[in-house]
Amino acid sequence: MIEEFARLEGALAAAGAPGLTLALRCDGEAVLATGLGSADPDGHVALEAGAELLIYSITKPLIAALVLQLVDAGTLSLETALQELIPLEIETPLRLRSVLRHSAGLPDYPPEYAAAVRATPGQAWSRAEFRSRSLVGGLRY
Repeated sequence: MIEEFARLEGALAAAGAPGLTLALRCDGEAVLATGLGSADPDGHVALEAGAELLIYSITKPLIAALVLQLVDAGTLSLETALQELIPLEIETPLRLRSVLRHSAGLPDYPPEYAAAVRATPGQAWSRAEFRSRSLVGGLRY
């Protein structure tokens, strides 16, 4: 297995990626959890198993694939209103179909985040500042 990790680290370096975390489960049991590479782009901090990584927009196709699998299995319908699945304080039904094709009209960020960005256009946001003002960490709509 060490040879495979060395190949993964080589692929990370070739791609210019600082690091990745890897977790494998078998029959509901964790069989492997590790971090490879660096937690920072400069390579000063080793990436450890269980490190929190922000994956941003890559979640969109992953969630879409999961939802479409549930639709295929008959568990969900593309016409299901999002309000039936999660609590939302929006009167107009948001259909899964619209959410998946990004035509539901949901804002990207909460109003306080957009206001803070407009008020400080040259601000270099730290990770903590971004997370405290953005959707990362919880659904606010």
